[in-house]
This record gives sequence, C-alpha cells and structure tokens, in this order.
Amino acid sequence: MKKIYLLAILMMVFPCLLHSQDAPPVRLKQINIVKTNYQNYKDGEIVNKTIVFADGKIQTITTSDVIQKFFYNKNGLLDMTVKEKVGSDWKEVINYTYDADNNIIKFVNKYHEGNDYITKTVTFVYEGARIKATTKKSTNHQNLVDDIEYIVENGIIVRRTSRDRNKAIIGKIEYVYVNDNVSKHKGLVGDKISKTYTYDDKKSV
Repeated sequence: MKKIYLLAILMMVFPCLLHSQDAPPVRLKQINIVKTNYQNYKDGEIVNKTIVFADGKIQTITTSDVIQKFFYNKNGLLDMTVKEKVGSDWKEVINYTYDADNNIIKFVNKYHEGNDYITKTVTFVYEGARIKATTKKSTNHQNLVDDIEYIVENGIIVRRTSRDRNKAIIGKIEYVYVNDNVSKHKGLVGDKISKTYTYDDKKSV
C-alpha cells in the first residue's frame, strides 16, 4: 500500500512541482528498469520493468508476468489503474475520486488475496498544510488498517506520520529535498531506515 499512497500523494503535489521548475519538463516515452533482488552476495533474481508514456503520462508498466494499465479522466487526472498477471485470473483495480478543485479525496483498491476478494478504501482529508490519509479494509468489518498523515509544504511532502488505533505515533519519515527533488528519506520513529537518491544533470533519478 505504501507505493499506492505515494502515487496518490504525488498526483496531488506534482502540479506544484511542475510550476517550480525553471526549464520546461521533459516528456518521456519509455523507461527501462533492470532490478536485481539478491538472495545472497552472489545470486540474484533479475526483474525487467518497462514504463511506457504517451503525452507525458504513464500508459503501462510491464514486467515479465504483470501488466498495469493507466486510464485518465477528461481533466487529465488519473482515473483508474488495472493490474493483471499473465496466465492468471488475478487482478487489481484502483479507482480515483477528486473534489471540485481536482484534489484527490478517495481511491478504492480491489484485488484478490488468496481466496478472498479485498476492497481497501483510502480517504484523504485536507487541513491546511496537512493531508490525512485513512485506510479501511473490507474483509475485517471496515476496521482501521492504516492511519497516515502527510505534511505538505510549498507543494512538496516533508513528513509522513503513521498512528495506531490509539492514535499513538508508530512511524515517522522525514523527506529531504535538493533542487525540488527528494534526496533522502529519514526514518525518525519506528523503522529508522534511510534511503538516498542520486540524480543526473537532467534531474532524472
């Protein structure tokens, strides 16, 4: 779910980032990614991923056994994604809902988990600089699954805080930026792992 959260949040802040760039944005056509998942220091599983763009928007993300398709509404905002596995009945469908100002307010994620059909609903509430995202899962009587709050300043995410059912903070991540690009994730509470990102002269990670 973390990847889906970040995708949704980036959809909200990306227009602000575009306006902050001095040079016109580069319209990508395709990105080829080779990822190696190492089981040890010698052997690793190689995963090839291809991301295809059209008119500056992602159209498909494909690996050897999964294809994800992206669909947009009349305002050019992401409306739905469909992910399917080759040779399988497994499918994941996500639908996005926006308010009158084109801010995302909800997305619904439906997918198979074993023999169960899962529905996760994520709602977003805007409170000044704060964006609060709450997840509910349909298979356990809509009990709270995640309580996530994002802090957005000047159009960029600066902090992510997660709470348990008693509202106690169990995780906090700070995002550090250089030239409008995120350069580091710093875990402050809970998982304190750090991630560092490096960019080329075209600001590509």
